[in-house]
Amino acid sequence: SSGINAEYGNGDLVDRWWNLKFPEPTAINKVVIYNREDCCEDRIDGVKIYADRELCGKINYVEGQNVYKKSCSSDTTEYRIATNLRIEAAEGTYLTLCEVKVLSDPNALSADNLVNLAYNKPTSQSS
Repeated sequence: SSGINAEYGNGDLVDRWWNLKFPEPTAINKVVIYNREDCCEDRIDGVKIYADRELCGKINYVEGQNVYKKSCSSDTTEYRIATNLRIEAAEGTYLTLCEVKVLSDPNALSADNLVNLAYNKPTSQSS
């Protein structure tokens, strides 16, 4: 997995979100969020990750941890099929992300056998 996918130029967004829309239903295995290291690291606490409207996971801030990985599995598979991936700030807090990777495709040739679906794809964020 390689490449930068989304960086915030303005991190001061309360109750905001980051969104990646797929052109067709896509298997999502894992979401990796790189947290800011220069300030406000605890803002990641309570961030929720959704595949379509299904909750993949919630981030719990750990002091000194900069990378957070969440599986996006269903009850029966190691992935979830979705057309949209959304990351939402905890209510009343700021969303400040450095980088996001959305991983899938167990047939891809990468270190963890997953490919970054967000690489060079259009994303949006609330403003």
